[in-house]
Amino acid sequence: KNLMNALYSRDISQKVTSAMNIRAAEGQYMAAFTPYGYIKDPSDKHHLIIDEVAAAVVREIFQWAADGVKKGDIAKRLNGRGEPTVIEHMNMVGVNKRSFRPKEKKLWSITTIRDTLKNEVYIGTTVWNKTRRVTTGSTRCVKNPKSEWQRIENTHEAIISKELFEKANEMAFTGKKGR
Repeated sequence: KNLMNALYSRDISQKVTSAMNIRAAEGQYMAAFTPYGYIKDPSDKHHLIIDEVAAAVVREIFQWAADGVKKGDIAKRLNGRGEPTVIEHMNMVGVNKRSFRPKEKKLWSITTIRDTLKNEVYIGTTVWNKTRRVTTGSTRCVKNPKSEWQRIENTHEAIISKELFEKANEMAFTGKKGR
């Protein structure tokens, strides 16, 4: 009986993975939560639309990075003016998301800035298949090589241009700080 249940579980897992890969290839957004700067379209939960309040902050982050401002200094600027963090903003717009380790004082961090700068969603590209489960039923994930990632361009409206994205990443991650 256990063997049959294991086979059934593996079969269902493969079918779900296959269906999700098909949806990803069509450019549908399937993650549970949207990236900062976007909200799910009320008429189609697999489509992203721009949240203008957060998108303005995203544009500033990329512009500052492109101008050579360090990630830590960007976080300090956002914290200095009391800008709501990603989770605080999500809770304000009605998304019930909790922090893994809740803190009394929520602050922007270098990690949040780094993850924002690396996220291709801001240029209108959906990236799928970055990670996979080790085995069916496992909670452990491993990173897939970049060659296995699925990149689908122009799946939603971009917040920033590709040129600004590339310039910000060049300045933030290569160590070049020229202006």
